[in-house]
Amino acid sequence: MAIVLVNKDGTSNAKVGDYVVTGGGVYQKTATGSIRAMGLDTPTGSSKDYNDVVSKFASLVSGSGSSGNEKTTSNETVKINSVDDNGIVTVAGYDPTDYSTAYKTTSSSSGISNILGYVILGLVGIALLDRFMNGKG
Repeated sequence: MAIVLVNKDGTSNAKVGDYVVTGGGVYQKTATGSIRAMGLDTPTGSSKDYNDVVSKFASLVSGSGSSGNEKTTSNETVKINSVDDNGIVTVAGYDPTDYSTAYKTTSSSSGISNILGYVILGLVGIALLDRFMNGKG
């Protein structure tokens, strides 16, 4: 695996498995094309300025951050299965449901006790309404 800088005309001599730094981001060359691996160090993740592309390439090759003074850490190597049209990456061995923070709650109007409570409340309301409408006696 190598990191390759795209030529100004948009071509490269990348082989399968190589990462190509382009104006649209960093792509990994596959047997059937390429998949987006990451964006550039710009607010949008892409740039039309070739200097931004060269800067990202230099930071990847040197293994440092953009200024060269940051401490770098190594993350666990992952295998990217696919990237969809929205840029969402699926990773081999990662199940997002393992990290789900959502929880289920029951509706407040479900259950037989709540239904009976509403029925009794309704009957009491009808009795009170009848008493006020017909007088005290």
